[in-house]
Amino acid sequence: MSQHSLVRYCLRERFKWIKVTAKRLQLEDFLDEIQYRRSIDVPEDLKHFIFKVLKEKAMKADDLKSAREIGSARGELVLLQNACYSLIGSVEEEYGKSLLLWHIATDICFFTEDHETIDKDTKIYCRLSNILSDYMFYLLVMRPPLMSAVQGIWKIRFRDTCEEARKIFHHPENKFSAEHRIFHHPENKFSAEHRNTKSHCAQLLLHTQPDVEPSVVKGSRSKSVLFDACILAKKLKEWEVRKRWQVMSEVWVEMLCYAANCCKPNVHVQHISKGGELLTFIWLLMIQLGLGDHFWLGDDYLAKLIVEK
Repeated sequence: MSQHSLVRYCLRERFKWIKVTAKRLQLEDFLDEIQYRRSIDVPEDLKHFIFKVLKEKAMKADDLKSAREIGSARGELVLLQNACYSLIGSVEEEYGKSLLLWHIATDICFFTEDHETIDKDTKIYCRLSNILSDYMFYLLVMRPPLMSAVQGIWKIRFRDTCEEARKIFHHPENKFSAEHRIFHHPENKFSAEHRNTKSHCAQLLLHTQPDVEPSVVKGSRSKSVLFDACILAKKLKEWEVRKRWQVMSEVWVEMLCYAANCCKPNVHVQHISKGGELLTFIWLLMIQLGLGDHFWLGDDYLAKLIVEK
């Protein structure tokens, strides 16, 4: 299971001469995979969590309409069920924009969380949210054929967001402040990279002014979603910690399922022949559970797997 993070991507820039050479030789994507992509085994608790969430959704899919609504949800059903009405707009944007918003907000919340004080179950939700967020960002940037749901100008948004983040990270005042927190931080148990990322995520929050429109900060031409994501993170951090991570983890499952449902079947089949992506196995599971409209047999029959306890 591959992982990729926008914040870490912006923090770990290549030397200028490498960037120029890679661009001339058209090796940028190849080098990005080597330098920025991480691989982990799919955690067992992630498998159980996704199956649990999809099983609960399948129980509610009694007809074609409800199956389609569940299969096309991008986080809004979770937010509605938890009365998070102020955040509905963040998942109703263009899908690529919503994914970037939630990815950055998840990174900020994860790296600024006090992991020592939260309970065991909340830690699981927190970790799974981070894993799913980094996986979806990896698919968006490095496996675009699997992300048929993403349309529009997401590449421009991604580029402008990275430029905006680097301006903040590499500003002389911010750099000194971040370095001071890294080397004087009491959390010796975390790696230097973790502490570095944590410091810069905290810096993003400090630069966020909720009362100022993002367009005023970034300018009218920029398509950056960085400040929108920071505002989203601040709103999420206002919640009780357990609710925050439980809702975020379920939102990411819905985003994952939406991408799996929108991806073309022939693309899924190609990846099965290569061992399969997690996204493809989610697609197969959704078919078995009768979510979406893949195997609707008529006006009265929906082929689905009946899961007994």
